[in-house]
Amino acid sequence: MTNRISIQLVAGALCLAALTGCMQIDTHVKLNEDGGATITEKVRFSRKLLELSGPVGSDTDIAGLLTKETAQARAKSLGKGCALVSYDVAEIEGAAKQAVAVYKIEDIAELRYVSPYLAYADYEKNHTVKFVLDPKMKSGWEGWSAGEIALRIELLKPGVAYPRIDLKPGERPPPGPSPKSVQLLRDMEPMFQDMLKDFKLKLRFECYGAIRTQFGIREASTTPKYVDIMSVTDKDLDKYGTSFFENEEIMLEVIQRAFPGDTIAEHVKEWNKNTTVPVFQNWGAPKRPWTSGSSIFFRPSQHFFKTFFEGKTLDFVNRGESHPRPASFDEIGYKSEK
Repeated sequence: MTNRISIQLVAGALCLAALTGCMQIDTHVKLNEDGGATITEKVRFSRKLLELSGPVGSDTDIAGLLTKETAQARAKSLGKGCALVSYDVAEIEGAAKQAVAVYKIEDIAELRYVSPYLAYADYEKNHTVKFVLDPKMKSGWEGWSAGEIALRIELLKPGVAYPRIDLKPGERPPPGPSPKSVQLLRDMEPMFQDMLKDFKLKLRFECYGAIRTQFGIREASTTPKYVDIMSVTDKDLDKYGTSFFENEEIMLEVIQRAFPGDTIAEHVKEWNKNTTVPVFQNWGAPKRPWTSGSSIFFRPSQHFFKTFFEGKTLDFVNRGESHPRPASFDEIGYKSEK
């Protein structure tokens, strides 16, 4: 059951929703000052989807994914030291059901989650991410300062990216589906668009203090504490300001599960500047963005200072000149707002 739900939670969510009815999956991972994390998952299944649920315990037991027993089993798949601390399921408007599960894990470095990076070529076999902590002992030209912590949400093994396609004048793109196949898919778009009403797929990381990232962040001027790694809903717009899922070329790629597609890449590339388009990190796609990295930076809490920096020497490099000095919490640490 845990393997089945992890796949459905991201990789199959879009396809499942389009084929059988609406669903919403909203995941919030919050890093706590003690080094642990709180994971809140909200999963909503529509009436249409629940009506297709098979016998209890079967492979088609969709309703079974909303039981407390499934949530308890899922805690084990989230990593060492993870436990389910609260669970609630309720019927909501339209005869839909929503389950809210809250998990806690003692060490965020032990957390394992289903990958939001759908555009890698090997996603089917490589779809689990880990949360890697990287304390910085020396300032770097890439944009971090000594004494900061870099967190990366990365695949357990490096993803296989598609070759970048930079066509030269006169070159033709690789061949795609036949015109007949494309027209058949276009004829199906209205049905899929109807099924995607109220769709939502979201993964948010939040820190105890302000963050910066190497790959972009919305509302950067407000020193936010969170960044959405993925956020795709039926309310999102394309870059022209019309409904994302009503864009025929986008839907053509969605129906084919062509998440590395050029059209999707074109419409989501400015997500950190345009708050109306989806947040979709299409790392691995042929037209993936150029970034300096995937790190999220923040100041160490007392726990992280004692774990990584206490008694160490930091090098605050400035314009190529080394400026080493002992690590001091007063200088580099996060001061709680409590």
